[in-house]
Amino acid sequence: MLQNLRLIAFRINKFEFQFVEGIENGTAFNIIPEIECKVGKKGKELKVFLNAKVGEMLSNPVPFKLNVVMVADFAILNEVSNGEYVKEAFEELYPFLRSSIAGAMVNFNVQPYFLPFISSKTVSQEEKPVGDLN
Repeated sequence: MLQNLRLIAFRINKFEFQFVEGIENGTAFNIIPEIECKVGKKGKELKVFLNAKVGEMLSNPVPFKLNVVMVADFAILNEVSNGEYVKEAFEELYPFLRSSIAGAMVNFNVQPYFLPFISSKTVSQEEKPVGDLN
């Protein structure tokens, strides 16, 4: 629930999907997505970048590569730390990111991939501001 922010708009700015070729039948996959949330502040506005990636690692093969970037604009209602902004923005946007990825994969005519359920309580709230948006 948003307490310090108000969502104005969000959109998918990038959606890259590619099947990985040459994977043998019967290969077991343990897909571990990389999720990153960054914020940039300008006055009473906050721009949020939520990125989900699935990539190929030697120790962890994947059936596809995925890179999705969601961008959102929020109005700042109360001044708090960047970590608190990240927490609130993540809680608001992550369900939309999960749905967008699964829906797109259905449209690709493949079994949908669902990002894992993640709560902001399990996400590191390390402050990684993008910087001033000027």
